[in-house]
Amino acid sequence: IFTENFHFRFFTFLRVLTAYFGLLFWPLNLHMERTVPIATSLFSPSVILGGVIFLSLLVLALTQFRKFPIVSFGTLWFLIGLTPTSNLLIPINGLLYEHWLYLPLIGIFLILIWLGIKIGKKYSLEKIFLVSLLIYLFFFSVLTIRQNTVWHDPITFYTYTLKYAPHSYRIINNLGMAYAEIGDHQKAEKTYLKAIKVDPSNPVAYHNLANTYRAMGKIDLAIENFKKAISLDPKFVFSYNAL
Repeated sequence: IFTENFHFRFFTFLRVLTAYFGLLFWPLNLHMERTVPIATSLFSPSVILGGVIFLSLLVLALTQFRKFPIVSFGTLWFLIGLTPTSNLLIPINGLLYEHWLYLPLIGIFLILIWLGIKIGKKYSLEKIFLVSLLIYLFFFSVLTIRQNTVWHDPITFYTYTLKYAPHSYRIINNLGMAYAEIGDHQKAEKTYLKAIKVDPSNPVAYHNLANTYRAMGKIDLAIENFKKAISLDPKFVFSYNAL
């Protein structure tokens, strides 16, 4: 329903836009496995709010070009920057990722800093604006340092992400692969079994579990799981090769 209906994609984009604006100004609980429900109706609070944001940005971009060109420039930068990942023109393999904001947010913060300087000069509030900006930058700096600890290594990263997406097959399977890579096969086995429980019809975790059993010397279990992966997807060439 998403790929074949433009209006559903547009409604979903409005919902995503609402989430993005929340992240712009309150970037807490950051993680890579965010999901949003596909919006099939315009009459949803998040979709309506996203519509208000979208229309407001369009009005700013189209009406302030002569008087305040930096506002139009920043707004258009934001909207154009989001276009490739908006799913509006071409559906892609995701709805919302935090890193898709990296380029577009330049336009929003360009406007905010310009607005702060303008108000500061008009009402002689330059010092207050400067202090506020420094506090805000300090806040972002602390979050950046914290995120670097999260991205320190794959196991830390996937374990952290699972706090927010405990049923993500992809993250659970990737965590199993991270354990396997350091030779912790007991934890890898346990993690792959958890992934299989989440999605028993996906061949990938069976294949990875089989590799772990092979590394543990449990050849019969390895063969059994390679064959299970093939039974779920006869075109899964990796398990044929492993057998």
